[in-house]
Amino acid sequence: MNIKNKIYSILRNIYVLLQKDYIFKSNGSEFKMIVSYITEPFKKKNDPGYINKHQNRQETLIIAEILSELNITSHFTRLDKPHISLKGYNIVFGVEPNFINACKDNPNAIKIYYATGAYIKHQNNVIQKRTDEFNAKNGTNVPYYRLVKPHNSSEISDFIIQIGSKFTIETYPDKLKEKIITIRQSCHTFKFDKFIDRKLKSFSRKDFIWMGSTGSILKGLDLILDYFLLHPELNIHIFGPIDPEVWQFYKQKIESAPNIYTYGFVDLDSKQLETIALVSSFVIMPSASEGGCPGAVINMMKLGCIPIVTSYAAFDEINDYGILINGYTVNDLSNAIDTALSITDNEIKGKIKQNFEFANSNYNTSTFKQDFKSCMKAILKIQ
Repeated sequence: MNIKNKIYSILRNIYVLLQKDYIFKSNGSEFKMIVSYITEPFKKKNDPGYINKHQNRQETLIIAEILSELNITSHFTRLDKPHISLKGYNIVFGVEPNFINACKDNPNAIKIYYATGAYIKHQNNVIQKRTDEFNAKNGTNVPYYRLVKPHNSSEISDFIIQIGSKFTIETYPDKLKEKIITIRQSCHTFKFDKFIDRKLKSFSRKDFIWMGSTGSILKGLDLILDYFLLHPELNIHIFGPIDPEVWQFYKQKIESAPNIYTYGFVDLDSKQLETIALVSSFVIMPSASEGGCPGAVINMMKLGCIPIVTSYAAFDEINDYGILINGYTVNDLSNAIDTALSITDNEIKGKIKQNFEFANSNYNTSTFKQDFKSCMKAILKIQ
């Protein structure tokens, strides 16, 4: 580790250590719950610029609100904050590593794992497999991005509250599936003026969006680039970072391609995103592992984009609203896009409107609150 990385590591550890815990007391409560997750949203709850950058920030505030409504005393601590002890709780909730530490300190507590991704072994296996295939094919040395440090949170939990779908459950071993209760995520709320009416008059069947974060190969961006480099008659708009090794491999090809547009991170409420979403008919995500349908895909569905996704990036009703990619090759992607291109303009208009209505009515703060509260009431047997 070089000096720069050492300094960063030291400063990060200090930052984590200084993060404040938040305790919300409920009078006469029989339940006392430790929550291992994030805590900064409580400090910045009145900062829309911070809260709107990721759905888990608003959802943290909603979880605290629900626990209060259920008369549960809650102690929120950052998931990786060092603690001497986390004893004294009869409910343990959240994610590793402090979820695991709290479970050890409270062996008789009800243990509820909050799963926001696919089963760890599935995710790590497909990351290694897809990356190895890419490196062998292209003579590159792309490292494994988004590997999860091995843990047994799912195994030691009594219940798993899973943000995801029936496809996410399939990534788990059979012995763990009976623990899982799925919930819907909230995602972003757009306030673009009369957006869907304008989109129905401006959409292009030749424009596609890919939106993602780190883990370019895991999320199938290499397949996207390989396909669209061969199809200059179609446009792909890429939002989010491209892993540096993947960027270096494709850089010259992307820069010389007239149909591939890269934007990096973008403000979801920006005019730039609004303009591109108005013309884009499809959002495409050939990912090999997700915690259900990614928030990025749902957000684009909220802007009327028809999803073209693999099963692990899908929601239960995918066959009613979008197109399933049946594998993780350029040929599989090509077959799905061919299906998309065969849809008539009138059918596209219908799907655009259906996705807009479905995503906005099913993935919002109200549905997240409804689902999460129902889970907690069922687990704790609260009427």
